[in-house]
Amino acid sequence: MMNQDTPTPSTPSRTRRIYSTQFKSELVASCQLPGASVSAIAAAHGMNANVLRRWLQKHRQHGSHVPHFPSTPPASAQTSSAGFIALDLSA
Repeated sequence: MMNQDTPTPSTPSRTRRIYSTQFKSELVASCQLPGASVSAIAAAHGMNANVLRRWLQKHRQHGSHVPHFPSTPPASAQTSSAGFIALDLSA
């Protein structure tokens, strides 16, 4: 049984890196060059290749890199006021 006064080893916390739009665009452009290796480019910049592959996928879908949190929600998420009918309650 573990004594309550014994400190538990702490695990290092993971930090989420934030990359600028310009940096993302430059790496996506580098990956689109003939003979480019996504894994090699990611490794050269100290990042996971899956992150770079996700940026490439977004670039193919949208024509440019789209941030994770767009300033306006997609059209499917926007609510419509078509169902609202104003009633005159003064009578």
